[in-house]
Amino acid sequence: MNTALLCAVLAIVGGVFYREFTKFNGFIAKTTLSVVHTHYFLLGMVFFLLLLLLEKNFSFTSDKTGRVLVYQ
Repeated sequence: MNTALLCAVLAIVGGVFYREFTKFNGFIAKTTLSVVHTHYFLLGMVFFLLLLLLEKNFSFTSDKTGRVLVYQ
């Protein structure tokens, strides 16, 4: 849950940074910064929330897999 929350915060910060940075510099072309917000929300937050739901329903982790998820 904490990792999903961290990804959500990073997504918000990345989206605000992209919007303000391009507005401040008058940049109107396409940039890779535009996908930071979407990637952190979908690949980060949604993935870890789905992982949390799967763990609650199936209990597939043990002490060893818990350490792997924490250290990444």
